[in-house]
Parts: sequence; C-alpha cells; structure tokens
Amino acid sequence: MKSSFVILMSCKFVKLKVYKVESIICSHRFLIFLIQMPKRVQHNIFIFLTFKIYFFLFGFSYFIVHFIKHK
Repeated sequence: MKSSFVILMSCKFVKLKVYKVESIICSHRFLIFLIQMPKRVQHNIFIFLTFKIYFFLFGFSYFIVHFIKHK
C-alpha cells in the first residue's frame, strides 16, 4: 500500500509543472489502475516516475541557473 501512495504523490507532483517539459498524464482512472497492479509492475512504474521527476528537477534547476547567469 505504501508504493501506491508514493505513486499518487509523484503523479500529483508531476502535474504541478510550470513549463511544458514532458508531463505524465495522471487521471483518476490511471491512479486506480496503478494501485490495482501487481507489486512488481507498480515498482517499475514508480522507478519510471521518479526518474522523470529527477530529470525534470535537474532540467528546471539548470534552466534557472542559466537564466540568472545570462540576465
């Protein structure tokens, strides 16, 4: 049940993006689908989502630093 909660949280986080980098669409059906999945599949999706989030954070921080340097 813990992994399901983490997936819910990460989906909500991804939806809060300001710039259109690459977003994961998380509808209610999708979240329910994730929760009902077997644990192994759920774990793989969680790794995929966290990779996306880390990639976004890295890109976003790089963009901010780049923007401040060239202002």
